[in-house]
Amino acid sequence: MGAQDAMPRGADDVLKRIAELEANMKQVTALAASAAAVKQTLVSPDIGSASASNFVVSTSYTTYASFNFTVPAGFTRALVVANGFVHQSTASTGGDRFWGQVLINGSGGPESTAVATTSMVSGAVAAGYSASLSGLSGGTSISVAIRGHFQTGGNSALFQSFNCAVVTAAVIYLS
Repeated sequence: MGAQDAMPRGADDVLKRIAELEANMKQVTALAASAAAVKQTLVSPDIGSASASNFVVSTSYTTYASFNFTVPAGFTRALVVANGFVHQSTASTGGDRFWGQVLINGSGGPESTAVATTSMVSGAVAAGYSASLSGLSGGTSISVAIRGHFQTGGNSALFQSFNCAVVTAAVIYLS
C-alpha cells in the first residue's frame, strides 16, 4: 500500500490541485519577470542641467544657458519638467523690469515667464515650465533653455560679472 493509497478519499483531487497551483505559480512568476522587462522598455527617465555666468543682458531676449536631451530608440512621447533661475544686473539705479523664461523645444507659455523689477542694480527671477511631447523618435533632440532680457536698461561690461543663470529639467520617455 503506497502513501497515496493511505490518504483519505479525495486526496487525489487535492494532489492534483496542488500540482495545478504549482504550475500556475510558475506561470505567474514568468509573467512577473516579463512585466518587469516590459516596464523597463516602456518608461525611461533622464535629467539634465546647464548654467552660465558673466554674460551681458540686453533689451531683447537672449538665451543664457541650454542643453539637449536625446530621445532613446523605441520611445515616441516625453514628459518634460524644467525650472530656471536668472540673476541679472543693470546699469540703472532701480526700477527697470527684467524677464526670465524657460523654454522646452523653443516654446514656453505664460507660466514659463517670470518678471521682476530691479532693486537698485540687480534682481533675480525663477520660472518653470512643463510640456508633454509626442510624435518623437529615437535620436530626436529635446531642447531646454533659460533666456531673459531687460525692459529698458540693458547692462554694461561693468555689471556682467554678476549675471548668472541655471536651467534644470527632468524627462520621462514613454513608448
